[in-house]
Amino acid sequence: MMIEIPMSFRETQSAVVGVAYRPEWVNVHDFLDALEHSIADILPGCDKVILTEDFNIDQFRLDNNKTISLLNFTELFSLSQIINIQTRVTYSTQTLLDLIIVSKRDLVLESGVEGTYDISDHHLVFCKILLDLPRDFQIRTYRDSRNCNTDDFCTDFANNSVAIYG
Repeated sequence: MMIEIPMSFRETQSAVVGVAYRPEWVNVHDFLDALEHSIADILPGCDKVILTEDFNIDQFRLDNNKTISLLNFTELFSLSQIINIQTRVTYSTQTLLDLIIVSKRDLVLESGVEGTYDISDHHLVFCKILLDLPRDFQIRTYRDSRNCNTDDFCTDFANNSVAIYG
């Protein structure tokens, strides 16, 4: 299952954040085929893709066929998996199951894992990304002063303490 969140930053730039989950009972190849079709539809019209997911495939087991299939998937679309430490910790195992996959590694300013020991045995994965957002536009506020009594204004201003910050 994948949820897509499209975003636009400028007329010529767009990004999609996708969230995917593969339950252990779902066949890896069926899941990757479905994800491949989604990515193939998204990439031509999108500058940036960020996938967060729990594939239930341990990325530490490089000799595992499921891991190899996932690596082949990321290579097919020139995607990069940026999380490299354990994301699920139990009494007997430490696995890398929760991933963030990006289309452009240079977008990522920081990534990591935050422990959520009180909530789940899966840790929270995060990344801070660089987005080319439009420059801040200038806001101008105008107040009509035609009906302002300048004598009352000056008296009020003189009788109140005013702090200027800046």
